[in-house]
This record gives sequence, C-alpha cells and structure tokens, in this order.
Amino acid sequence: MHKNRVYAALVGDVIASRHSGDREKLQTKMQEALMAVNASVSAVQGLAMTIGDEFQGLYAHLGEAVSASLMIRLQLAGAADTRIGIGWGGLEVVTDTPPFGQDGPCWWRAREAIESVEEAESSNAVPRTIRTFVRTDDEREPLLNSYLILRDHVMAAWDATDALIARRLLDGASQSVVAQEVGLSQSSISRRAQRHGILSVLDFQPDVPR
Repeated sequence: MHKNRVYAALVGDVIASRHSGDREKLQTKMQEALMAVNASVSAVQGLAMTIGDEFQGLYAHLGEAVSASLMIRLQLAGAADTRIGIGWGGLEVVTDTPPFGQDGPCWWRAREAIESVEEAESSNAVPRTIRTFVRTDDEREPLLNSYLILRDHVMAAWDATDALIARRLLDGASQSVVAQEVGLSQSSISRRAQRHGILSVLDFQPDVPR
C-alpha cells in the first residue's frame, strides 16, 4: 500500500446482528463468507472482521470492490443481510497492522457511503431495499449508485436458492451442474435465472473505469 495512490475501501456490517439467535454461528458464517470472497476477488487487503459484526477490505480498483460487495451478499444469503459502503480515494495513514490503524479519503468515503445506506432505511428517496452505496466524488458516482440501487432491489426478492444459483453461475458452473447441485431441473434453473433477474445481475455488472 502506498500513500500516493488511490484505493477502493469497503466497509460493511450485519443488519440486526444483535437479534441473531446464535451469534457464534453467525460469526463463523461471516468468516467463511469473507474467506470465500477473498479467494475469488483480488484485494490489496483482503476482507476481514474488525469489531463485532463489522468487516472491511481494500482494493486497487473500484470494480473489484463492487464485485466483492455482490459476492458478500451472495455468500451470506439465508444467513445474514449486510450494509456495504465503498469509498474511492487516497490513504493518509498506512500501518503494518491491517485492518486497523488506517485513515484517508477512501475510508472516510466508505463510511459516508454506509451511512447513506442506513439513512435510506428510513427514507422515501430511494427504495428501502438498498444495501450498497458508493462515494467517489467524481462522475462515476451517480451511475454506480443507480446500478447498485437496482441490483439490490432485484436481489431483495431472491430466496436462498436464487442466491445459490447466482453464486454458482458466477463461479462459472453450467446450468446443468447447478441443477444437479440444488435438486431442480435445468429448465427450472433457466426460468429462475431469467425471471428472477439473476442473469441480469450477473451479466450487467458495470465495467468501472479506473
């Protein structure tokens, strides 16, 4: 990490985690989910739990952080829902003890972004299904947030099976393989993928300019 470079910081937390019936089980699931995302998405600083139900990571490119935000939600579907904020900017403090002790515009903006998600939960300005927001302070911000609002709204109607189908298709598995894994016919997988917006979410991820 270098102080003279810009990064995409990601911060997140679990919604209503205090009401989880088994917090130890939730923490284990969170750790497994973050490890799975780290294995799939290149990161400067891999996703890690920080305090309580919070987590964070650091990426060289904005598109990687956006992809990670999708994969986190897919990995946790059926177990937990999350808020995620992504911020683009520089680092002003770099330490050798990640994920703590870092500071700078990327982290400030990520925190602003997750606060925007929290505010949206009691606002009529955007659908309350929003779970992810980005702060870049440049021309990319409105387009990216429009995409994320729509993505989250589509995903809000998914059940755990839809999320599993999306995750496996994102991994590169064929519809026939996914059908065998979830115990459905290939035609059922195809219908779900089209009618539930799974293919739309996976196929229209934005190619974010660096």
